[in-house]
Amino acid sequence: MGMEMAEDEAEVETLLKQIALAKHKELRLRAEKKRIRDEMGQLQAGALWSREEQTQKQLVEVRRAKEQLEAQKRAEEEKLAKLSDNLREQELKFRRGFQSTPSPFQQAAASLVSTTSTPLQSASKHAVAATAAITTGSVS
Repeated sequence: MGMEMAEDEAEVETLLKQIALAKHKELRLRAEKKRIRDEMGQLQAGALWSREEQTQKQLVEVRRAKEQLEAQKRAEEEKLAKLSDNLREQELKFRRGFQSTPSPFQQAAASLVSTTSTPLQSASKHAVAATAAITTGSVS
């Protein structure tokens, strides 16, 4: 019996060592599992933060682009207004000039009238002179 007890004690001691090693291994695995979970959580939080930060950057870019487009729109509207004003001003100048200066057709008609009135006047002078000559008896 003494030997059996020594063997049993050795066996129990071996089993206790194995249990202690298994518990130690389990504790290490639990700690490793917890560390991995924590790292995964940090990675996910970082990824979420990174996505949020990226979204915020995109929003800033969109706002800037919108502001640039609005500024361009205002500039184009101002150009259009200036062009419209210039066009109105040119139209008014044209109308004023058209009313004050005769058109080429009016100028041509006026020159025709002035050139044709001179030959008529000279023809009429010749007719008066011829009539006078006939009545006086001297024909030239």
